[in-house]
Amino acid sequence: MKKLYLIVLVLIFFSCSKQMPFKKEKWNIKQDIFYDYREFMIDDLLSKNIIIGKNFEELENIFGDLKIEVENNEKYISQNVITDFGFDIDPIKTVDLLIYLDKNDIAVKTELVKWEK
Repeated sequence: MKKLYLIVLVLIFFSCSKQMPFKKEKWNIKQDIFYDYREFMIDDLLSKNIIIGKNFEELENIFGDLKIEVENNEKYISQNVITDFGFDIDPIKTVDLLIYLDKNDIAVKTELVKWEK
C-alpha cells in the first residue's frame, strides 16, 4: 500500500510540470518586464525544431517583431526567456534564446545562454 501512495505522489509531482506548448500569442505576453510563459514553452519550442531553416520573415511570423544583432561577424536574434532580479534592482540570473543566422538571414543554430551573478 505504501508503494502505491509513493507512485501516486511521484505521478502527481511530474504531472504538475509547468511545461506548455509554444504559442506565439503567449510567448509575447509580458507583465511589467517579465515574460509570463516563455520559461514554460522553451523546451517545446526547441524540441519541435521549428526555428532552424526559417528565414527572417518566417521567424517574425513565429515570434513577432525581431531585431538582428551582429557581434564578432555573427548575426543573431536574441529573445529573453527569464530575467530574475531576486531582491535587487540588478538581475541575478538571465536565460536568453539566441538564434544564429547565416549570410542570407536563415536560422542555422539555436543556443540557450544562461548567466548568473
